[in-house]
Amino acid sequence: MSDLEELFKSIIKIEVEKHIQRVESEKVFNTKEAAEYLRVSKDWLYKNLDKIPHADLGGYKFLKTDLDHYIKSKTKKVSAVDISNFKGKGCEFKV
Repeated sequence: MSDLEELFKSIIKIEVEKHIQRVESEKVFNTKEAAEYLRVSKDWLYKNLDKIPHADLGGYKFLKTDLDHYIKSKTKKVSAVDISNFKGKGCEFKV
């Protein structure tokens, strides 16, 4: 076997081991834990399963990273506020 083949095998082995470690250390939530993490009711979670990544493994399972991505995708970024909308409504802004 050539040195290049040995190098590729070593790199692949290292990357596979890293992936296995990430998967094994990944936090997996059941339905109750996922609802608590998302700060929603279990009923809401069940009604929205089609929108939230999960696996059905004899009960729903949720990866923390998937829930984090879901939260991030639902978080709206607020840009600069147009304060002209607030004039005369009991709001006073000083710049």
